[in-house]
Amino acid sequence: REIADQDEESSDNSVSTSSWCPCRRKSPTPTWRWRPGQGPQLKAVMIHEVQPDMDSLGLERPEHRPPNWRQQLEEQGICIFSSYPAAALKLHYKDAELISIRQLRVITEAAIMDFDSDRKFMAEWEDWSL
Repeated sequence: REIADQDEESSDNSVSTSSWCPCRRKSPTPTWRWRPGQGPQLKAVMIHEVQPDMDSLGLERPEHRPPNWRQQLEEQGICIFSSYPAAALKLHYKDAELISIRQLRVITEAAIMDFDSDRKFMAEWEDWSL
């Protein structure tokens, strides 16, 4: 609907759709205009932590960051996670519509199954009995 409104507002509606290549179009394509409160909204940025902070390529060394650095990032919508269930849990806490409790359970159960499958192939993981 919004794109149609923009086309009506545009003085030149002669956009050629004969080619997928922008360089071959006869006239410019109408541009999308963002309107406040409409369009896609970024809910969170999820960063998978795969190595320790000391080994990461950061702009600053971990010891130069404030103690609540990760909390500050999360308040800005930037979440660092080390496992998929942890990421799903953070998203669920942020907004239950992003990841429902049912989806959280499916993700967690899949991670448990993956771990158990990996454990069977790792000889050094043999004895998990208490």
